[in-house]
Amino acid sequence: PPSAGLDMMLTPEVREMGLQVTNASGLHAAPVVETAWALTLAVSRFLKHFGECQQKHVWDQFTPYDLNDRTAGVVGLGGIGRRYAKIAAAFGMRVIAVDKHAPEKPDEVEELWPLDRLNDLCAEADVVMIACPATSETQGLIGAEQLALMKPTGIIVNIARGGIIDEPALIECLNEGRIAGAGLDVTKVEPLPEDDPLWDTPRLVITPHIAGWSNDRSRSVVRFFCENLRRYKAGEPLQNLVDQQQGYPVPGA
Repeated sequence: PPSAGLDMMLTPEVREMGLQVTNASGLHAAPVVETAWALTLAVSRFLKHFGECQQKHVWDQFTPYDLNDRTAGVVGLGGIGRRYAKIAAAFGMRVIAVDKHAPEKPDEVEELWPLDRLNDLCAEADVVMIACPATSETQGLIGAEQLALMKPTGIIVNIARGGIIDEPALIECLNEGRIAGAGLDVTKVEPLPEDDPLWDTPRLVITPHIAGWSNDRSRSVVRFFCENLRRYKAGEPLQNLVDQQQGYPVPGA
């Protein structure tokens, strides 16, 4: 598929047929990470609030949050997570991460932990950025327990898949002001229904699953497909070959 997500592709029928499946993991990392940072900054700098003030012609000098010397916690250190971490370091942030497969630690990441230390990351990070694959294991990965561990000044951003965050728990958390805010490019149900409570949740910025979109999207997908087709015909290893048990490409597998 022309994206990283495989939740609609790896059906039981596809698995039984023994087909080789690849995805476009990392292909759209640049625009996805730009969106992740747009959401991070929109929340930390209260741009939603200031946009509302502009519409009302109100000059409200509300004090935003600084990111310098704060901690970014990245959940999933694939191509998107690594790129986000590199930019976080450029902002002067300390970077920690969790990843199921614990790849080699990039220089910009200070601590790389296994996924079972997710709670430690949520408690320590000022910004939690979700970039892990959507699998049965990651559904509801961020729930009431993890949100309760976050700092009152904490921000959570999700550009992965909607089901990874427990949305009712997030809504309750934001309504009660227990964290500073959240940015979502993805929701469990898409398009998001008009009457969904997420729309009216305070300190929440929503974009309609457009993180991977760019003016070069179609060309880059076609180039990637043609290269994999060439490799397949030549009997060479395919790029981004998916481990169908895990549900995503596994480096070195």
